Amino acid sequence: MIVRSFETNITLPDGTTIFCKIYNRGLLPEIHAKETTIIALHGGPGLDHTLMIPFWSQLASDYQIILPDLRGCGRSSKSSSVKWNLASWSEDVAALIKGLKLNAKPFLAGSSFGGYVTLKYATQFRESIAGIILCDTEGRMDREKFFKRMREKVNKLGKDDPEIILNAANNFFNDPTEKALGDYVQHCLPYYQTSPKLELDMSQLIFSPEVLKHFNLHELFSFDLLLQLKNITIPVLYLSSGINPYHASESANETASAMVNTHVDHHVFAGVGSEVCFHEPEKCKNLIQEFISKIPDSDVS
Repeated sequence: MIVRSFETNITLPDGTTIFCKIYNRGLLPEIHAKETTIIALHGGPGLDHTLMIPFWSQLASDYQIILPDLRGCGRSSKSSSVKWNLASWSEDVAALIKGLKLNAKPFLAGSSFGGYVTLKYATQFRESIAGIILCDTEGRMDREKFFKRMREKVNKLGKDDPEIILNAANNFFNDPTEKALGDYVQHCLPYYQTSPKLELDMSQLIFSPEVLKHFNLHELFSFDLLLQLKNITIPVLYLSSGINPYHASESANETASAMVNTHVDHHVFAGVGSEVCFHEPEKCKNLIQEFISKIPDSDVS
């Protein structure tokens, strides 16, 4: 059957509209309530779902794929900055899942920041999803350890002035304007990726710097979900880079170890940069298919 895509808006109880790009198999642009569904959350925040499309759309021949723009991002409602935090985004996902009116519990996936929301969600609303898929993310971010790892990697490779790279990262975290984002992508992302680096098409990306700045200044380096992760009791697939100084393997190991009340199928891709789904799409696709195949369908109660 032909895979098609369409766009829709889901209105939450508080009036917020969440824009969704949906891929599924069918003749009509409609949500399939009975189909196995993956809701995949984008990075950022302040970015939209655009960078998620190349990988996740490949899975639409097997599953219904829903790519939302989270509150404040992309084509979803902006709302007040009071709602730009992990707790609120998690509650939005809960309302979104209810609004989709699916017959079976979906899988929730998240990359980078989307993984923070996924982890937060799974500690609070685990009864509503069949499992979670994490890609290049962690339960807490340590600013000092990141800059230490970044300096060590830049010095080891010896190609660039460490101060230029670290200043680009610092400017991005403190005031992520479009120029700061451009400098960050140019100077820092190559150290997160496998050589040759990925060329990401960001021309269609909707960037909301005010959301990113708010999160960077108020929560990025202060949130800590590790103690809450014991509340996760649903299956977990965890895909992480072995060379990224930002989403570091040591942080991923720490996060996986904190999920003590469930089985975590954790794969560290040695020598592979972030996002691993971009660098190793076939391997990641196969792991996701294998993971989902082992979990029986769960009707929504």
